[in-house]
Amino acid sequence: RDRGWAEAAGEREEDLNAVAAPVLGPAGALVAILGVQGPAVRFDPRAMYSAAGFLRERAALISATL
Repeated sequence: RDRGWAEAAGEREEDLNAVAAPVLGPAGALVAILGVQGPAVRFDPRAMYSAAGFLRERAALISATL
């Protein structure tokens, strides 16, 4: 929560990594999630952190328009 995004590195499927950021409604409740996933061989920690920053920014923009 503190960093504004979540990650899953091989947790659901062994060779699959994912990151996601919350979209919050006007009252601060979760209304959607923006996420991306990919094979661990290409979506490595560096790519995950880069994607997480982008997702967090976009989720915040969407949240602000709701």
